[in-house]
Amino acid sequence: MASILVADDDPSIRDAIRYALVRDGHEVAVAANGAEALKQARKTRFDVIFTDIYMPEMDGLQLLLSVKDQAPRPAIVATTGASLGFGWSPLAIASALGADAVLAKPFDFEELRALIAKLQAKTGRSAGEDPAPIQ
Repeated sequence: MASILVADDDPSIRDAIRYALVRDGHEVAVAANGAEALKQARKTRFDVIFTDIYMPEMDGLQLLLSVKDQAPRPAIVATTGASLGFGWSPLAIASALGADAVLAKPFDFEELRALIAKLQAKTGRSAGEDPAPIQ
């Protein structure tokens, strides 16, 4: 199973995601903002970083830019329920900046599970293995 970091400033969302992923056998760490997530990502190798885009202290886009060149590189999933209007989507911006996947809120946990499985298949690894490059 995967080692996953969940960064979201909403404790109920963060805890619900953590619960669903732990129940599926994943190792899950949590962070309340991007700065806290970055600190953890610099100390621990995660297979996947799941980040909300809008958070205090450091947002998910800043977190994405800070970890996307990290070696070994974690898969990065950006999520938000917000939109910028004028045709600009924060999820499209996250994709353009290098997110491996995006997920619009609200989402169901089956969708989350399928996305994690897809990312694991794409990288060809399980927790504890050295990562293959993510194309």
